[in-house]
Amino acid sequence: MQFKKNLGWLLPWIGLGVLAASALTVKDQAIASAEAEIPPPTLVWTAAADPRGEAGTSETAEFSPDSQFIVSGGGDGKFRLWRVADGSLVWEGVYWDGSLDDKQGEVEAVFFSPDGEQIAVSGNTDGIKIYRARDGSLLTTLEGDGADGIAFSPNGQFFAAPSHGNNSQVKMYDPGDWSLQYGDRISHRRDINSIDFTQDSEYVLSGSADRTVKISRASDGRLVRTVRAANNGGSVKSVRLSPDGELIATANGNEDVAKVFRFDTGEQIAELEHGTSLVEAVAFSPDGKYLATGGGGSERQDPNENFGFRLYRVSDFSLQQQITEHTQGVEYIDFSLDGQYIVTASEDGTIKLWSISNPEQNSLQSLLSNPNAKTGATMAIALMFLGAVLQWRRTTHKQP
Repeated sequence: MQFKKNLGWLLPWIGLGVLAASALTVKDQAIASAEAEIPPPTLVWTAAADPRGEAGTSETAEFSPDSQFIVSGGGDGKFRLWRVADGSLVWEGVYWDGSLDDKQGEVEAVFFSPDGEQIAVSGNTDGIKIYRARDGSLLTTLEGDGADGIAFSPNGQFFAAPSHGNNSQVKMYDPGDWSLQYGDRISHRRDINSIDFTQDSEYVLSGSADRTVKISRASDGRLVRTVRAANNGGSVKSVRLSPDGELIATANGNEDVAKVFRFDTGEQIAELEHGTSLVEAVAFSPDGKYLATGGGGSERQDPNENFGFRLYRVSDFSLQQQITEHTQGVEYIDFSLDGQYIVTASEDGTIKLWSISNPEQNSLQSLLSNPNAKTGATMAIALMFLGAVLQWRRTTHKQP
């Protein structure tokens, strides 16, 4: 019959149709998963960034550009390099070896250079120092008695660091030779707590205890815009720009909120309340889809209350997860550039590494774990194979 003769040609096309339907099933699942809440981050390991017990504290921790290492700063005047894979200590460096009374020598900020070759370290006592990332050896010391909120520009052409005190100013250095490019063009009336750059390195953002964020041109310090970010009682503890350059997030300290503004206008578009919890840190995920906030440590809270960090979905700023593993306030948050991890630094003296999953990834895994999609794929392969066999028999057994 003609139908049987054409069956060998028809079956592979039927199989392709079934396979396409299976793929659509997986795609629909991925879309639905993307709109659902992200799974809670999984704790991978905990390390003592300041091993002094109850006296220990950690103010900062940053991933290396290749996401393989984390550098942390401790209240004991030391900074440490950790291996992401297993949490092992690679080396320990000394920023300050003097008295630790009244929090002297506390490491306030650390930052990798974009090539991962250098680590900048600053604290409240001994200025800014630049170390070799490979072994922690000191390369150079920059002027100043203390600084917070340091940052390299993504293109590696600028390094920004603030001075302490009233009339705090951003000092801009050339990492090529560590010469000072300017130090009196970006000014705040009080301490500068945080610095960030746009992805194209054209602009620098500075957040201050004077409750403002200033957007300035990195090359010459010319002011572009001032954003009034915090109200009375608040202070900009952390400022971060979204990866697409469209949003600015701020952690507003005792105002107990994080806020989000438009970069191009300074318009506020979101206010994320944290009850009576001091908000110390903000960070965007590398894909820009999530915003992490961290805090705690407020004297207005029950001393037995846990502190932690939160994850918000940027599309609607809905709260997705709240993690309360630290026993004291979270001072700093960073995402790995590969998007797989979060590190948190806390007043409890520890840093914690968290694994995060992206609901839009692993479509193959979704296919294999979905009974309907897996059955469809199996049927498609079987139909295509059977069609190929029938067509081969028809071709090789033709009558002369």
